Amino acid sequence: MDETPNTTPHEPSRENPHEHEAPKAETPKGEPPKAKPHKTEDPKTENAETTAEEPTPLSRLEHMRQSLGAEHPDTLAAWRDYTTSLMADKKYAEARPQLGKLVAACEKVFGDKDPVTVNNRADWARCFAETTLYEPALEQYTAVAVRREELLGKQDPATLDARYSVVECLLALQRDADATELLGPVVADCRAGLGDTDERTLLAWGKWVQLLEDQGRYEEALRQYKELSTHRQAAAGTSGGHGSGSVGERVDELIAETQRVCGPYVARTRRTLEEADDRYQVSKKLRTFGSLMQDKWRSRRQGE
Repeated sequence: MDETPNTTPHEPSRENPHEHEAPKAETPKGEPPKAKPHKTEDPKTENAETTAEEPTPLSRLEHMRQSLGAEHPDTLAAWRDYTTSLMADKKYAEARPQLGKLVAACEKVFGDKDPVTVNNRADWARCFAETTLYEPALEQYTAVAVRREELLGKQDPATLDARYSVVECLLALQRDADATELLGPVVADCRAGLGDTDERTLLAWGKWVQLLEDQGRYEEALRQYKELSTHRQAAAGTSGGHGSGSVGERVDELIAETQRVCGPYVARTRRTLEEADDRYQVSKKLRTFGSLMQDKWRSRRQGE
């Protein structure tokens, strides 16, 4: 009696396991098998983005004006970015009218006392100064100094920077007497707000001493210079003060100290000083030593 294999209806028999599979298509003899079609992928969007050009500050500003309006705060911020890029490229003449319009727009939107308006006005003043238009620069720097003093206080670094810029404009306009009177309080506030050994304090102080000498106020210039030199020594990291002693002793100490740095040049300067009969006339010569000491101080600061 023949026995049939015990298989399920959906399971191929053990004798012929491929009986339920679909027959494979045979490749005609003499023909190679057909290759599968190659799928081409679309370029990635990120590659397209990398090849796109970056928007310029001007194009970004135009886009903001069209989408948000000319007086929207984001548009004004983009406008400032544009003027900042012009100033970074030293295109002050091109940036100057843009900043004038920007300041007017900021005054309308934020008010003339807002820090955004004040900072844009400071850039506007700088563009005037960089293009040698010192009268309008003086006017704008004065307004900036007043506003910053109201907002930040007279000893804040930003306020002191604006006040010193006013002095520089006065000097450019050959108004040395006015600059001398303004620079004294600036030095006092620099000492109180920044410290006696801060670089900005020392530079403003040295300029004040020179202006006092130019105005013929020799005793005051000498007194300020003696105190200034002490703080320059402290800033340079040297020990020992030179605030005491006579004028002649002070000059000898300065000569001995600067000669170690400047060599023969100081020796020639010493011979010039020794020819002075009036000891107060030495203060006129101290400017030479002041510049030498300042160079020494700067070189040490750079070496730290």
